[in-house]
Amino acid sequence: MKKVIIFLFITLFYFDSVVAGNIIADTALFNDFAEYVVDKISPGELQQLPLGISKKVGNASFDFLITRATAYPDYIDADIFLRVTTPSYDGEQRYFFGTDSVKISADGFVFREEIRLGLLSEQQFSLKGGAIKVKLKGDKYGNNLPQTYIVLDCNGFKEISVVGEITFPNSLIAPVNLGKVSPNGRVVASFDGHAFSFDDMLLTAHIPEFEIVGFPDWRFKAGTAILDLSTVRNAEAMHAYSAAKKYLSENDSKENLWTGVFLHDLIVTFPQYIHSCDIEKPPALQLESFWIDEKGITGYVAALNILSKETGRIGGCKSKDNMPAWGFSIDKFELVFVQNKLIRGTMEGVVTLPVSRNNAFGYSTTFQEDGKWFLKVRPDEKMKFDMFNANDVMLSNTSYISIVKYPSVEIPELTACLTGKMKINPFNDSSSSKKFNLGTVEFSSFKITNKEGELPVSVGKLKFDKEIKFGGFPASIDDITFSFTKKEISLAWGINIHFTGEKAGSFTGSTVFKISAIPSDSGYKYNGIELTEIAIDFSNAAFAFKGGLKYYKNGIYGDGFDGDIGFNIIPLNTGVQAKAMFGHTGGNSGGEDGYSYWYVDILASFGAAGFPVFPGFKCTGIGGGAYYQMALESNYQGNKYGEKITETGLRYCPDSSKSIGAKLSMELSTMASDIFKGTASVDVGFNKHSGLDHITLQLLGSFLPPSDFENGIVNWTEKISERVKVSSSSSIAAAGALSYVFPEKAFYGSLEAYLNMGILKGAGSEGLLGKMSMYFGPEFWHIKIGEPSHPLAAKVKLGQFEVKANTYFMTGSNLPSMPAIPAKVERLFKTEPTLPQRDVSSLKGGSGIVAGGSLEINTGKINMLGAYAELNLKTGFDLMMKNHADTIVCLETGQPFGINGYYANGQMYTYILGDVGLMIKMFGKERSFSLGQIETAAILEAGFPNPAFLEGQFGINYSVLNGLVRGYHVFEFEIGNKCEL
Repeated sequence: MKKVIIFLFITLFYFDSVVAGNIIADTALFNDFAEYVVDKISPGELQQLPLGISKKVGNASFDFLITRATAYPDYIDADIFLRVTTPSYDGEQRYFFGTDSVKISADGFVFREEIRLGLLSEQQFSLKGGAIKVKLKGDKYGNNLPQTYIVLDCNGFKEISVVGEITFPNSLIAPVNLGKVSPNGRVVASFDGHAFSFDDMLLTAHIPEFEIVGFPDWRFKAGTAILDLSTVRNAEAMHAYSAAKKYLSENDSKENLWTGVFLHDLIVTFPQYIHSCDIEKPPALQLESFWIDEKGITGYVAALNILSKETGRIGGCKSKDNMPAWGFSIDKFELVFVQNKLIRGTMEGVVTLPVSRNNAFGYSTTFQEDGKWFLKVRPDEKMKFDMFNANDVMLSNTSYISIVKYPSVEIPELTACLTGKMKINPFNDSSSSKKFNLGTVEFSSFKITNKEGELPVSVGKLKFDKEIKFGGFPASIDDITFSFTKKEISLAWGINIHFTGEKAGSFTGSTVFKISAIPSDSGYKYNGIELTEIAIDFSNAAFAFKGGLKYYKNGIYGDGFDGDIGFNIIPLNTGVQAKAMFGHTGGNSGGEDGYSYWYVDILASFGAAGFPVFPGFKCTGIGGGAYYQMALESNYQGNKYGEKITETGLRYCPDSSKSIGAKLSMELSTMASDIFKGTASVDVGFNKHSGLDHITLQLLGSFLPPSDFENGIVNWTEKISERVKVSSSSSIAAAGALSYVFPEKAFYGSLEAYLNMGILKGAGSEGLLGKMSMYFGPEFWHIKIGEPSHPLAAKVKLGQFEVKANTYFMTGSNLPSMPAIPAKVERLFKTEPTLPQRDVSSLKGGSGIVAGGSLEINTGKINMLGAYAELNLKTGFDLMMKNHADTIVCLETGQPFGINGYYANGQMYTYILGDVGLMIKMFGKERSFSLGQIETAAILEAGFPNPAFLEGQFGINYSVLNGLVRGYHVFEFEIGNKCEL
């Protein structure tokens, strides 16, 4: 029989402690209750107490016992006890309620007002089967605590209120406290609620977090639970009961007769080893179909797309001991429990390995009754190893991935054992894959695991192709090794690189190439490559090379290796240092879209002593070298050269039309080494047809060099001041080259000079005095001694006082345009003046000459006896002289102009700023007060000689007494006679 009736008498009532004690003592009178029973209570019967009244309500017996009574004309004031007897599955269950000072009718047992009878003490009973214990709370000690009570009025029963606890056996579920399971503890849930019918009790229960016994790691917590003691209905939310109904017996599936706890809004949290990294905790599902009764927990859950492979991890989000977690998704999930037994449990999704997040492998697993689950996956034939940039990995059918979760361990056992072969592209682009073809690497037992006592990543055996391509060059592998540390995993190749073929001599270098990955929370991350210095060790009967090279990848040079090596001419037994470069422009070595090249450049120093070569000079070093499929840079532009510079100062670029070339260099100095040091070099190159390609002469020199002048050729294309050591101890440095290129029938020339003589210096960067160049070819020619943007410039600076002068001279074609008027000159004029431009056609024909220059004086503020003065002056010009035909005359005179047909015109400008004033101390600070300031500027167009003229604008801006009087004027003027053609 259902125990709902028990709760009909549970009421919240507050007793005084003394009164409650007396009432509890008097309940023993119910032992002789039959002797006190009367049919009707009246004032006459109250003369002999106690008196009893018995009523039947449903299946329960209500026995009222009056122990004290006082009669009044209209009512009786009495102390009443109530014994409720209800049927139970194992007999009868009795509960005692009571209250004092209850007013009942004088002519019968009728309550005159609403009364509450509280449960006198805690009462305990078990649900069917005896496993689940129920405790009803009473105010045993009169402490006015919430308790079970029943409400009666003149019509009889009105409602009941229940407060209590349910204790579940630890054979069914175990409590979770602070994230830890207490296997020997018991889950205790509180409940409360009201009912209006003895047979219809649905009470609200509060179930704390728990774990199902036999299914560890999964946590359950009910947002809302219903204690169902009703014999006429179930909770509305229990419609999901049918989801597992097919697994129940016929008696168990009688829904309206079912009693127990229905877990509404139940939340199941996945184990800690399954993590969702976007929320940094395990995923959770909200369920509506679980319940607990005397036979255990029953329920069903099914869900899709719970955890994505992008954010899902197994083993936790964060890497542990530098071992990244595996990627893990849950695409489909299903659990069915019937009476605490796992009837069905499945999980489907994909798993990704720490070595390759781009490849996902599908899995399907089944949970066992003890909570164990495992999966074994056979990977696809093709995959990628992201950590090594290996985009082409082929796996054999013996490869597998497994995950095993034992109930006794916290983290699943993860293992991947892979066998196959892979091709690695360390630079991860298609162009480099041709140049860096490391062949095929076969591997066996490539193992990734989290088992204790084993390396997280290990390889059983590696097999590799002997012949490969490296940087576009043919190469061979000596060995390949795999390495694992907590900080990185790596593959390293021992490689021999064959830089040249038999035609150009065979140069071979050895190196170690390593590709590595580092652990991260998302898996092993590609960390790039490392290349040790390539060791060169080559010799034949004539010479030997030995040293080290480093890899480069740069523009027109493609991929290659360069560095310093030792060079020994064996017949002369002379050992020197050399700079070498071995490169490949693209494609495969010797292929159509790429070719190999190399050079070796040498300079040997004999020390300060040297040996005499001609009067006043001595040789302090000699050098030279050779190169293949390279050419001297054609657009020779001084320090605009790139970074691939030889020891003898020239820049050579790859050129497949060239063949072998050779150089000879000599380092010279005056007998007194502190006057002059320099180097002269001759370079001769040949083309593919064994004809001359070019002859180049290079001269580098330092006049009055300081005593710490370094041995070696000046690398004036990078920073001449660093190599020549131009310093304040009066130095002049220069570098020049002359070259004739036979195929172009062109002659090149260039000179660059640096000046640093104390207060007199070159005005350019690093003391650059200027650059001069020339070119003579079939199509055009030019000579440039400085340019408008980079003129020959020097400056003298003494304190604030500075004088700067510059000039340039150009003739020929392809010359730069006329420079702009300085900004501080133009700002004095409201409109920009119209000035002449060069006659480009005359310059192209070689009949014109361009010259220009400027002078600038800046005194700064000169302070003297409380006064100051300042002067800023700048003047400059840009002129062109042209040879006109004799038939061209001036329109005004009808006569030829100029001198022998040469006439010059161009632009000129002048700017002067003058300021004098007083220095006045005000408010603790020294301030300037201008007595007079004048600023003037002129811009002119000029032509001379015969006739000579000037025309332009003149501007003046003045201020007197610190701006008290101001003025601004612009004048236009013309001087001389202008010749109109």
